[in-house]
Amino acid sequence: MSIPQSARLVLEACTLARGGEVFISKMPVVRIIDLAEVMIEILAPTFGHDPEKVRIEWIGAKVGEKMYEELLSAEEMVRSRELKNHFVTLPAFRLMFDSVEYAYPDEVKGSVGKPYISADEPPMSKDELRDFLLNERVFESLGG
Repeated sequence: MSIPQSARLVLEACTLARGGEVFISKMPVVRIIDLAEVMIEILAPTFGHDPEKVRIEWIGAKVGEKMYEELLSAEEMVRSRELKNHFVTLPAFRLMFDSVEYAYPDEVKGSVGKPYISADEPPMSKDELRDFLLNERVFESLGG
């Protein structure tokens, strides 16, 4: 998620929020090896290196390191709705918000059919990842 995407999520959540919800961006899945390879392709020439000569060293997972992200759990999905760009999880304790009507202009579905877990979603292709990094100008401050 880029900084502009993060800012958009906050602003959209502020305008859509009715009370007590959590907004979850439908973030694409990225494989770390793909990210490393694409970053090398983009950045190595900028710093005078041949991308073919840059090594990637596997160091393995650190103790406690997660191998996937669970953005929407099975418990949360039963009280969530799907919007065009987000999931909205309604408050677990609705008594505090019993007078709130949860309605959203870009609602796709009034329910979510499965948890949103990165291990279960298809990853972005390297081309999609490259386009994302360049279009979002992620490396702009590095000269890339």
